[in-house]
Amino acid sequence: MVNKYHSIDHNFLIETQKKLGYSDQEMADVLGIAIKTWFNRKSEVATKRKLLSKLEYEYFLLLRGDHPQLKLEVTK
Repeated sequence: MVNKYHSIDHNFLIETQKKLGYSDQEMADVLGIAIKTWFNRKSEVATKRKLLSKLEYEYFLLLRGDHPQLKLEVTK
């Protein structure tokens, strides 16, 4: 059976944001969510039991440049 969810910790989201150099608003925008939702997602309390869907997790890996098979390329 394919694992549909990935458990994450607080640091995963914070490290992603730092790696990208994005503000909170930019992170919310790239994820297509409200800034309040982003604050809730990256909250240490909220992520103790936080699960990301496989799609969300793969997207974060792409943004971080850590995906094992795919790579994002900036176009002009």
